[in-house]
Amino acid sequence: MNSIKNKLYASLKGKPLSQELQQQHQRRSEKIIFLRKFSCAVIILMGVTLIAWPQIEKFLNSIESQGDNSFKHLAVQNRIQQPRMHSYDKDRRPFNIDAQSAEQVSSEKIGLEQPFSKHILHNGIEIEINGDQGIFHQNTKFLNYEKNVKLKTSSGYEFTTDSASIDTNGKSIEGSKPIVGKGPSSEIVAQGFKIENEGNKIHFIGKSTLILNASESPDNKKVGLSHEK
Repeated sequence: MNSIKNKLYASLKGKPLSQELQQQHQRRSEKIIFLRKFSCAVIILMGVTLIAWPQIEKFLNSIESQGDNSFKHLAVQNRIQQPRMHSYDKDRRPFNIDAQSAEQVSSEKIGLEQPFSKHILHNGIEIEINGDQGIFHQNTKFLNYEKNVKLKTSSGYEFTTDSASIDTNGKSIEGSKPIVGKGPSSEIVAQGFKIENEGNKIHFIGKSTLILNASESPDNKKVGLSHEK
């Protein structure tokens, strides 16, 4: 009975039954081939992503950007103009790094021309730093300044030296080159410096000369000065 119905259905369409079955089989085969090709393409794409992902994740995590961060484009451009990085330290305090230009000099180092950064220390004091050149280490999050380095604090201190290294996570800052500075109540010349204890202490290293002025600013009490041989 079913055979008669199939023959009748095929004859009504004007096609032999064998031709109709052949076309159905061909359409089914085309679908299977398409699905196989699509599956192969997806598998290849997933494989490439899995291989490349560790490098991509390592680069993005080292920056920890939560905002506008043009440093990301270095991976494909190698050098960019007027980059900006906005990120956070371990205590979720924001800091910014700007420069005239940036260049990826190695897998984890970014060379900076005329870098500038602004940091908020634990005691609430802000410190701005700029220099002629700099290197940002993506793995350690250290920022090294070189040549004509200037440091300025919101408490009224200004310092000039030839090098400074900043731990952007822990907010410790130090330099081993001679430094000259002045503040609301003092002037200082030393062979090096350290800003530790989250900004509460500035230690001057080596042979140092300190000149105290009569006036004293209330903000100056937030920062202690000390000397280390």
